[in-house]
Amino acid sequence: MLRQDPVFLLVEVQADMRLRYERLLARNRIGDSASFEEFQRHEAAETTSVDAATQQLQSVASLVDVVIPNNGTAADLACHVHQFIRDYCEGQLRKISPETSRRR
Repeated sequence: MLRQDPVFLLVEVQADMRLRYERLLARNRIGDSASFEEFQRHEAAETTSVDAATQQLQSVASLVDVVIPNNGTAADLACHVHQFIRDYCEGQLRKISPETSRRR
């Protein structure tokens, strides 16, 4: 199991719900939510599902070691990822506590 590997880290990339919806609209893919309300319902279903065969984002989020913010530009995200890699390689990475790992 990966969790038993001492170098394994579960990383979550987080972005605000409204921003994720705006990005979804910009992609303009067939089948994406047509309204913010529909997007919220879809997100809620993925976040809290009890069906083991579906995404259970809240359960997974409770296990993360590191959260990388993604509320800015692609360049901002790249900077955060590079900082994460640098910190990890230098042994300076601090895992987050479960209390600070809250989705949305």
